[in-house]
Amino acid sequence: MLDETGYYPNWIQYTCLSVVDHLNNENRFHATQKDVELALSTVPEARSADFTDLWKGNDASELMRAILKDIAKAENLPAKKLEQYKKDPDFQKTFAFIMRRDMLIFENETYRFRAGLLQKWVAKR
Repeated sequence: MLDETGYYPNWIQYTCLSVVDHLNNENRFHATQKDVELALSTVPEARSADFTDLWKGNDASELMRAILKDIAKAENLPAKKLEQYKKDPDFQKTFAFIMRRDMLIFENETYRFRAGLLQKWVAKR
């Protein structure tokens, strides 16, 4: 659950609430992996304002969306592949925003999404 939510507190909280509601509706006390997966699948729709804000908010741009789409489709992107975007005069500002919003993680010279849910949502765009 933590990998999928990227440790975003509101996504974790919503997922837990969904699991508990589902268990209560079925009069059960113990959750299964399937229950958690079902709850996770509802996060992007239920928390659509969060996703929309990241995608279309005041600080979002076409450059940001292009970078995120490339990373989402590849599931991870070597840092050297970002060279193509560095020609854009807004690259530094845009990439700083992406990293400040904790959308990506940099590991082993590669960028990947912090939250699997966000990666899957962006890949569908």
